[in-house]
Amino acid sequence: MRQEFSVFEAIGFEIGVILFVGWALVSWVWSAVIAVIQLVGFALACHAVMNSRTPQAAIGWAIGLIFVPWLSIPFYLIFGQSKFSGYELAGRGEVPELDAVKLRVKVLMEPYRCQFPSAYEDLTRLCERVSGLPTTTGNDLELLVDGEQTFDSIFEAIRSARRWVVAQLSLIHI
Repeated sequence: MRQEFSVFEAIGFEIGVILFVGWALVSWVWSAVIAVIQLVGFALACHAVMNSRTPQAAIGWAIGLIFVPWLSIPFYLIFGQSKFSGYELAGRGEVPELDAVKLRVKVLMEPYRCQFPSAYEDLTRLCERVSGLPTTTGNDLELLVDGEQTFDSIFEAIRSARRWVVAQLSLIHI
């Protein structure tokens, strides 16, 4: 016995095939989109770890960007990148005002240039290339443990200074 199909059954079969192929295509596209978002999240997590100013920020951004990238990527692009880059831009020709200040400081520091023994010549050259400033004499390093001791020392250095005081403060969390 020969079984005949109606036109509606044939059309229904074709629509079913089209829906199946469409669904497969859509799920493939969504899989590709999700994979791209994950890759972008991972790349930005690496960027956050390498460029965040604090370890807490680096870990927080990395966890968010890896595990919830679709939510974290827009926030990282808006809030995550450091806006404190002026010291990095000085002397690179990007901000003329900072270039002028760095040049003025370099000229003022030149009379205080320190000559190290030839054994340290490479290290001296490296330090000057990195900072863009000459190595100078009269530097002092003091490890200060608490806030009161720190500020007393800074104010004493200011009182006893003949020309200027350059203070660098580094906070180390243990």
